[in-house]
Amino acid sequence: MNRERGSATLVVMTFLVILSAIVIANAVAVHQLGKELRLIDKQQQKKFQSRTP
Repeated sequence: MNRERGSATLVVMTFLVILSAIVIANAVAVHQLGKELRLIDKQQQKKFQSRTP
């Protein structure tokens, strides 16, 4: 029974580590996309402000 409990604990801990890595990777991707979106927004604002008479 102890061996089964240890195996289950290892599986759960492994799952949590993998899940945490995915969450962190997603947070980094969202942050990078936010920066890119702000840059694109600034470029678009500049482009359309220069066209306004």
